[in-house]
Amino acid sequence: MNLMSDGMSRLKGLAQGLNEELRLQNEQLDRMAPRVDAVTDTMTRQNQQMNKLLGVKPK
Repeated sequence: MNLMSDGMSRLKGLAQGLNEELRLQNEQLDRMAPRVDAVTDTMTRQNQQMNKLLGVKPK
């Protein structure tokens, strides 16, 4: 029974560590999202401008 309790305690510690890591990564992703969106918008506009200059018709 003690062996099972030790295993469960270890598993709980691992789960808590994983939860903390995921929380931190989610915070990083939340901070990055606006910048990624801005870059995506810029690239879309630049691609449209390049296609216009090259005479490529939109699909």
